[in-house]
Amino acid sequence: MSEAVTRVDAPWLDRFVPVRPEQAYEERVTWLDVPAKGAVYLLVGEGGAPLLLATVGDLRAALKRRLADMVVDAKTKRIDYAKITRGVLYKEVHSPFAANLWYMRTARTLFAGDYRRMISYRAPWWICLKRDDPRVIFKRTTDLDRGDVDYIGPIIQRRVAEKLVETALDLFDLCRYPEVIAQSPHGKACAYKEMGKCPAPCDGSVPLTWHGEQLVRARDVLSGVGREPWLATVKNAMTEAAAKLEFEKAGRIKALLARAELLQHESAAHARPLEAFKFLTLQPGTGRTTVEPFVVVGGEVTPLPVMKKKTLGADAVAVFNAIVDKPVGAPLDEAGHDHVALVAHHLYRGEDDAGVWLRLTPTFNHEAIAAQAGDLLERRRPAKPMAEQSSDSNELSDASAVNADA
Repeated sequence: MSEAVTRVDAPWLDRFVPVRPEQAYEERVTWLDVPAKGAVYLLVGEGGAPLLLATVGDLRAALKRRLADMVVDAKTKRIDYAKITRGVLYKEVHSPFAANLWYMRTARTLFAGDYRRMISYRAPWWICLKRDDPRVIFKRTTDLDRGDVDYIGPIIQRRVAEKLVETALDLFDLCRYPEVIAQSPHGKACAYKEMGKCPAPCDGSVPLTWHGEQLVRARDVLSGVGREPWLATVKNAMTEAAAKLEFEKAGRIKALLARAELLQHESAAHARPLEAFKFLTLQPGTGRTTVEPFVVVGGEVTPLPVMKKKTLGADAVAVFNAIVDKPVGAPLDEAGHDHVALVAHHLYRGEDDAGVWLRLTPTFNHEAIAAQAGDLLERRRPAKPMAEQSSDSNELSDASAVNADA
């Protein structure tokens, strides 16, 4: 590797191809040295200066396009990379998750002041509640920066996070105005008391401790921890009311259950306590013979040794033994926020994601890893393009790149 290029602080871009801009296009790069596969790549100039960072499904095709001669006039803002590029650093990738991970890490390192505009996904939303304080209400946030707050998420869409907060307030008759509940028991009750939708802990109609207990119940139901017992209790109450011919009461409970359906909607499918943000993801590896595992613990994403089809059982045990059960909690630093955003983006892709996501729970074991890895290796989904993303704001992204596995 060129000494000048080693100055770039991105050691995971572990391969290098020199570029000779003075040569004719056919000889500018030894094209056979460039794989026609998925990659994260970096064009570098004199002294190893980073010029352009991108992901692509076919590296050879991308470089042939980037390093071609072009006509540049006063009207265009496009950069003539053929004249200024001295080399290409790259890393082969076999899945969109791996591409996004190494792209994001490289962007953070080399384009620290501007890297977030280079990333297509955004920070997910979380529902937060200050711990052990009955005078607060649920809020939505994208920041995981306080150690005295319980966080429930991730949720991709802002409107879904807003709806979940509204649902929690309605299901548990919670106060909607923090400035009023803060004055309890000397606050002035709002219209929700008159409508029968809040028992008014603000004016002392019920003890403030009641509001604190309801907050905890709502938190547990939102996070999934206490959802099933709560749903069972409510359904039993509806059945009993109907059996007693108390149809009005049964109707109110039925309406309550209808509001609660959002809790189980796919748009909130991964909403759990931040402490449970622990996953093993199995991503496609080279061809149909390997699987690339990554372990997620809060804001940390760690690649593990590949699993091979021929030694799947032993490799699954090795992966299982490599997973460290670290505690997860706020606050997270900037890098942690970025990793959480990346993971949330892929979690909610569902079947469109190339990999498998396994939540790390007490029942998790190596047999589950081997089974899911085996299914991934046998998967016969049609190939989808790996869209290109780039640090060059003057160019449109190219979503027609060839898939890395093609």
